[in-house]
Amino acid sequence: MTILQNKVKKRCYRQILGDKLIPDQNLSNKFFNYLHSARNILISMHLNPDGDALGSALAMSHYLDSIKIKNHIVCHNLPHEGLRFLPGIEKVKTFCKDEAFDLSVVFDLNSPSRLGNALSYVQSSGRIMIVDHHPVEQLFGDFRIIDSSACATASILTKLFQMHQVNISTDMATCLLTGIVTDTGNFRNANTTSEALESSAYLMEQGADLTQIVSLTTQRPKKGITLLTYALEHIKYSGSDRVAVTNIPYHVFKSTDTEEFHSEGIVNELLSISGVEYAAILKEVSKDYVRVSLRCLNGLDVAKIAAKFGGGGHKQASGCIIEEDLSTATEMIQEEFIKCLELSISKSQ
Repeated sequence: MTILQNKVKKRCYRQILGDKLIPDQNLSNKFFNYLHSARNILISMHLNPDGDALGSALAMSHYLDSIKIKNHIVCHNLPHEGLRFLPGIEKVKTFCKDEAFDLSVVFDLNSPSRLGNALSYVQSSGRIMIVDHHPVEQLFGDFRIIDSSACATASILTKLFQMHQVNISTDMATCLLTGIVTDTGNFRNANTTSEALESSAYLMEQGADLTQIVSLTTQRPKKGITLLTYALEHIKYSGSDRVAVTNIPYHVFKSTDTEEFHSEGIVNELLSISGVEYAAILKEVSKDYVRVSLRCLNGLDVAKIAAKFGGGGHKQASGCIIEEDLSTATEMIQEEFIKCLELSISKSQ
């Protein structure tokens, strides 16, 4: 695990204390010194924000409110309805009146291109801090805390709060635990480490209701069931049924009066099919613009596939954009999956 700082030098983010790994105290102190010395802070995250990005951003906003530091949250997209239960969600805006921000804190971001319209706000601030758990695609910001082994950005922020002995409120705990729950797939994904469970237990002790969070984040609206049904009926298997790929055309979104967020979680349903090792869902957002979600079993790697198309993410969960028609994009992803299967077979022989 590494941390990238201004001179792009890799340094140890954790120190070994007995048999326990802990974040570096000097790093934590520097992080909070930057926060406490600011008068007006911009908080942002990647476009199409998920539970981890929103949970981290809102937890930070609640903290800054508690110490009377002015702050604003700006994101390219407004939160989708499945995450609107988060306390403070009304603070998330898609724009902000011209203000002089002396600090921007950006969560869950590994490339500035994923800020969308929020990029101009972030770049106008005096200093930019990044907190993220994705492998770095493009260096950005003045101060970066990157832990690619963390289960979620919310987990990193939880540790930073703990190290600084911050009194985590129930609202903060709810936001942070939502980030961990959603990014671990309700503790089912390979990134569900003992540390993830320890952080979750701690947040529950601070008042977060795990049962409620899981219930609210896993509910699928009726419109979502419509898309799920369509996606499952149009699965294409290949590679001796070890690959499952489906897609949702633009006209289906329009005819069912659904949006892209209604398709969340469908790709995980594909990966849950017995024998499937690689899964993908392709969503035609507009003409020749297809958003792809990739998943694979533990021990495999879809991040490399995403990178070929300018995307990224984690080994077991990644995404990308393909600017082709939906049929061509689907074939391209299937071909990449088959290549990965053939490579793994040749290595095992």
